[in-house]
Amino acid sequence: MPDDTAAPAVEVSIERLGAHGDGVAHHGATRLYVPHTVPGDRVRVRPGPAKGDGATATLEAVVAHGPHRVTPFCAHHGHCGGCTVQHLAGDAYRAWKRDVVTGALARQGLEVSDRVDALVVPETRTRRRAGLSAVRSRDGVILGFAARRSHHVSEAADCPLLDPAIRDAAEALRPALGRVLSRRGRADVLLTVTETGVDAVITADRAPDAAGREALAAAARRGDLAQLSLRRGDDHGFDPILQERPPRATFGGVTVDLPPGPFLQASPEVEERLGHVVTEAVLPAGPALDLFSGCGTFTFPLAQYVTVQAVDGTAEALAAVKRAAARTGAATRVGTTVRDLERNPMQPRELSGYRAVVMDPPRAGAKPQARALARAAREHEAPGVVVMISCSPGTFARDVRLLTDAGYRLERVTPIDQFPWSAHVELAGVLRW
Repeated sequence: MPDDTAAPAVEVSIERLGAHGDGVAHHGATRLYVPHTVPGDRVRVRPGPAKGDGATATLEAVVAHGPHRVTPFCAHHGHCGGCTVQHLAGDAYRAWKRDVVTGALARQGLEVSDRVDALVVPETRTRRRAGLSAVRSRDGVILGFAARRSHHVSEAADCPLLDPAIRDAAEALRPALGRVLSRRGRADVLLTVTETGVDAVITADRAPDAAGREALAAAARRGDLAQLSLRRGDDHGFDPILQERPPRATFGGVTVDLPPGPFLQASPEVEERLGHVVTEAVLPAGPALDLFSGCGTFTFPLAQYVTVQAVDGTAEALAAVKRAAARTGAATRVGTTVRDLERNPMQPRELSGYRAVVMDPPRAGAKPQARALARAAREHEAPGVVVMISCSPGTFARDVRLLTDAGYRLERVTPIDQFPWSAHVELAGVLRW
């Protein structure tokens, strides 16, 4: 039966795209956010719940197409929550994504659009790291991406963004995932393509029995995975199921044996571009501090030229860095420190010994560390160059503002389309004192 309490449908025109990829329209004084629309569309929508400074709206029909609308090329578009703007033409898409960056900076009072490069767009089918969701269905197990603002999981077996090795690993594991799924449960499957094969981490709230473990190991062997580990939802430790060979990655000519579930940049092309920005900005300054260093993505490229101290809160990642440095003779140029930089940021007196700082924090940014760097600048103990890597324009802009208020100058921002057709964008910013 129809819902008589639902708001009536209205016809509106899409004025622009918001930062999350939704079309923005107005109905009277109410701002509406409409998914799957582009500027210039005339659409019929049904207003819904409040959202921020407006309300969401459900798209019922496109009455007239805007000039930048194209047909999405992926069969999963509209069901999968990954790609939200495939219906936007290329030039308009690139301009919008750059505007997401300049808009975030402007909201922090940083009118620096002349210092923001054009969007760097990597090749498709190169994404080497993906988090999938697994749920039970009547026909077995669905493994794919969660729909936007929903717990529904959409199959994504032929995602045009992913390295084919991820697809193959997912299909190999799928039949055995029922071993870790309760009736209404859900598991997260993190797949990372490394130089020696796929590393897989399954996070679930149900532990498999001995037969289940063997079934998972057999599935991993059939898929020729390098390594498979389990993780309980309430436990941060890794339970090894199978290691056929150590997962490996090479940074700056140094091969690192990776821990389970390693953080790598989403594609090798993006990693290379970011590494170029970092080394070009830092050199010839040294020594350098690599904060939120992970497994050494930027540590080892820099260590070819200067001494580097890698700091991260993950002991397993830094142990991998330390082993690789010792094995390759880089130990005299690379040091490691395990430290939670959110709770215990590097203080001005500790920063004073470094001429350059590289920061690659998680999406939440590095506010405590940025504040400490700002204090160092005010005390004239600041490193001369700071390179900030971020996957969130909002937190990037917030942290940059803290540094510019203390005397740093934002010299250049490079936006990289690491997650094509989504609202996410990777940034590399260079600040100098």
